[in-house]
Amino acid sequence: MMRLRLLFVLTLCLFQTVNAQQNCKELLLDSLYNSSDLEGTLLIFDAKKKTKYCYNSSNLNSRYSPASTFKIFNSLIAFELGIVKDSSTVILWDKKIRQPEYWNQNLSMKRAFRFSAVWAYQDLARQAGHSNISKWLSSCNYGNQNCQGEIDQFWLNDSLKISVEEQLDFLIKLKEDRLPFSTEATQKTREILFDETTSIGNIYGKTGWAGNSTRDLGWYVGWVEKGDQLFYFVHQVITAQLENKNFAAARKSIPLHVLKTLVQ
Repeated sequence: MMRLRLLFVLTLCLFQTVNAQQNCKELLLDSLYNSSDLEGTLLIFDAKKKTKYCYNSSNLNSRYSPASTFKIFNSLIAFELGIVKDSSTVILWDKKIRQPEYWNQNLSMKRAFRFSAVWAYQDLARQAGHSNISKWLSSCNYGNQNCQGEIDQFWLNDSLKISVEEQLDFLIKLKEDRLPFSTEATQKTREILFDETTSIGNIYGKTGWAGNSTRDLGWYVGWVEKGDQLFYFVHQVITAQLENKNFAAARKSIPLHVLKTLVQ
């Protein structure tokens, strides 16, 4: 009973206003971001109650590089085209030394996804080719659909951009098998998206990190399943402090902190 009362108080503290324009309940999270010198945007959708929760709603439709969250889309194409058969298919290392060190080996599709191995997904993109990638970006209405330039760079160099709202729409369609890919390719992609099981349920998600000389941009996108509950989440975080020690962990810790108050 005490735990339920505490949860109720925390919930009241987190959401106090309804943003009619964005059709979401505003989250009061200033202290979480300010204490870590971060700027953030968070969107959570309770699929069962058809309710959205948001923070920094004015930024929900602004587009940014998807960074490594694009590996979800890239995986769909690789499975669809048969470039990789399943999550155990091995992607051969090209023997070039990179950082982090654990990238420097042959990687199964599952490990390449979880390790967020850029070189492996660049190889998959080169095999897929501009024509296929452009076609599916368009048919999925993924962000600004721009894959111009080098085929293994466009999701890393700000050519391709996507908003928080668009990320959410893509995730819902992925989960509900409403993307223009085969059910088999979609299922295999959902399987490698599994991240971990925690007290709030089974978490499916992918992080992202894109940086330049002025700021770091981070993502954590996915969904949580527990019983008959399903919550989608899209978190974007930005810092102008390139040595910010809170940045990497905050990509996941902030949305998971909020989800703990929502998932029963």
